[in-house]
Amino acid sequence: MRRLKFVLGLSLLVFSRAPLRAQILGAASGQFLSRGPGASAAALAGSVVSIVNDPTALYWNPAGIANSNGMISGEHLFLVGGARYDFMGLTVPSDFGSFGLGVIQLARDNIVARSSIDDPGYDISNTQSDYMAGFAKNLGEHWSAGLSANVLDFNLAGYSDLGWGLNGGVMGHYPANDFMGLKRAVWLMGADLDNFVQPQINLAGTPENYPTSLRAGGGLSFQADSRAEASGVINHDRITVLFSVQKNISGENLYPTQGLNALALGVEYNYQNILILRAGFNGALTGGIGLQTEDDRFELDYSIENDPLGFNNRFTLAYRFSQAPSPEKRPEIYREIADEEYVQARTRAQSLAKRFSASGQTDMSREDFSRAKSLLRLASFLNPDNAAMKKDYRQAETAEKIERVQRDEDLLARGLDPQETYQDYAAVFELAFLKPQEQNKWRKTLRQIASNLDAGKCSLISGELFDAEAPRARRWARLGLLEQALNLATALKTIATRGVAAPATADAADNLRREIANKAASLQTRFDWLIKESGASPDAETARTALSVLRAFPNDAGETRNAEQILERYQNHHPLSIREGFYLKKLYYLAAIDFSDKTPEKNAEAEKYLDEILTDNPADENSGALLGALSRRESKQ
Repeated sequence: MRRLKFVLGLSLLVFSRAPLRAQILGAASGQFLSRGPGASAAALAGSVVSIVNDPTALYWNPAGIANSNGMISGEHLFLVGGARYDFMGLTVPSDFGSFGLGVIQLARDNIVARSSIDDPGYDISNTQSDYMAGFAKNLGEHWSAGLSANVLDFNLAGYSDLGWGLNGGVMGHYPANDFMGLKRAVWLMGADLDNFVQPQINLAGTPENYPTSLRAGGGLSFQADSRAEASGVINHDRITVLFSVQKNISGENLYPTQGLNALALGVEYNYQNILILRAGFNGALTGGIGLQTEDDRFELDYSIENDPLGFNNRFTLAYRFSQAPSPEKRPEIYREIADEEYVQARTRAQSLAKRFSASGQTDMSREDFSRAKSLLRLASFLNPDNAAMKKDYRQAETAEKIERVQRDEDLLARGLDPQETYQDYAAVFELAFLKPQEQNKWRKTLRQIASNLDAGKCSLISGELFDAEAPRARRWARLGLLEQALNLATALKTIATRGVAAPATADAADNLRREIANKAASLQTRFDWLIKESGASPDAETARTALSVLRAFPNDAGETRNAEQILERYQNHHPLSIREGFYLKKLYYLAAIDFSDKTPEKNAEAEKYLDEILTDNPADENSGALLGALSRRESKQ
């Protein structure tokens, strides 16, 4: 009997959190299962009675088997002194409920037993196994209940026996939506009565009963940070806070260092149902990390526990072969579609963008730059988040401009032809518009053309060009395209140079340019004043004015930089919710789709969408740019 006590005492030293004690009664049954399986449960200090949903539920709370569905998990743990701890579990769903099978084993070989100090000793082994079988069923929407049977098989230094017992548990969850500011909350609760039928182990003639104990607990799971994907998916993180208490109803207390009521606390942070950080406390600190695949199939958990004999590291690997996780673990808790209409609009817009982009690239290869620019511009509006499409559009725009400049310069370089005076004037006008920084050069070229022609004819041609193009400059100015309008007015002033054009035409050109320049200066002055007045927190009017500045002066680096800074500051001080952002982006895609249709009715519909967007979010640069493009189209009609 002394030798048996030594072996049992050694098993305590190897496995238990508790220090070695003199009493051994109940040690074989009690201390073997004082720590349950699963690295995730260990990292949460065992506070999982209300949340466990894998095969370890056979130990912690058999009701959790109902939410595990088809899953297999296992762990192999090396302990001090060469001991080992193993767990393997399986759960299988059926039409009647879910079934579970599992085994826990603590084993140690090559233990040297001695009856006295001078005894050379001999090797003995220690094997303690618990074979478990369970069944659980969901009871309605919120509750589940389960039973598990334990068969204990002990073999200690040649002394062996079998014992069996029954455990029962319940588990519930209740969604609370918003609770005290916590979003999408879920209340968790659970209880487990271990060994309401007690296993009895008889080693060396001493019967020992496995004690009956009650474990109960609860928790709250709620949404933490959220992130949006352009695809329309909102990713959520979740925090779960747990507690459990355990009390022995009969027999020796399994947790002698923690009093009659063993309290365990746990908290986990779940990042998108992929990375899980855990921590717990039950008299000692615990911690761990979990990794699982996005489809919730594979899980790898790690925990570290601060035991009296040193740090204990555990790993558990699991595979879920049938997907239907418990309510607090559903994938939709972590990922949701924000707006089905947004997804549809985005899909259609991107499909059109790909089609226009492919056609535009074909036209670029054919050097039809004008058509390519038009198509690639549509593609960039339809898919504003695609940087490659924007780059392609800018390249086509540059190529088309170079082509036009080259064509006009070649026309002028071939020499003056009295029969094509109007074409020469038109070429100078277009060059003056495309390259406004070279006005003196074009004015000199125009005088050269006029010097060899009849003055009356020159005045007539200048007047015709001015009368044809001045209304367009005024429309652009009225629509807020001030830089473009000013360049056009400057080009008109070039062809209406005094001494070439009639005095009335020259005066009208001067007045037009002055009118548009004053409007541009007025916008700049107002923008500067609003920046000064609003300070560090721009208001909606300042943001709308910043968009007007971007639209008015797209090639002015200084004004563009100031406007973009204001828009960024406005967005920082007036952030949209994720759902608001998706709603406005949906309207943008609908507007871009209508814009690509190029009919007056669709233009009006697109403008309505863009006005709604810019009313709710004055800092929306994409909508501002699309409205500017719509304005240019209208100005040509």
